[in-house]
Amino acid sequence: MSVLIYIESNGSEIKKSSLDAVAYGAQVASKVGGAATVVAIGDIPQDQLTALGNFGAAKVLHVTGDAFKQASPLASAAAVIAAAKQSTAKVLVLPKSTLVDSFAAKVASQLQAGVVTNVTELPD
Repeated sequence: MSVLIYIESNGSEIKKSSLDAVAYGAQVASKVGGAATVVAIGDIPQDQLTALGNFGAAKVLHVTGDAFKQASPLASAAAVIAAAKQSTAKVLVLPKSTLVDSFAAKVASQLQAGVVTNVTELPD
């Protein structure tokens, strides 16, 4: 079972909440016998993306383009939905942020999935 993890950056650095999400998602993937795939949106330096392997990411999907120059809930949701379908993820991990809060329900609706927020522990 694959796990998809969405991450955010401030343009030059991946946010700490996203690094926590990658570590959490990698633990979930390990627990269910799958791989952790990260979807990274926008201009993020390659060294930052490569370092995600240190947090357990097996693969990184990097989405760039004019639509992702600024934080956009619609563009982010579309990218996450496409990545989830491409990776056939069964679990999606999103960090807690205002941007994610604004598109999480749309993503869940489009993927016909539930949303659980503010998770702090691994499932049994």
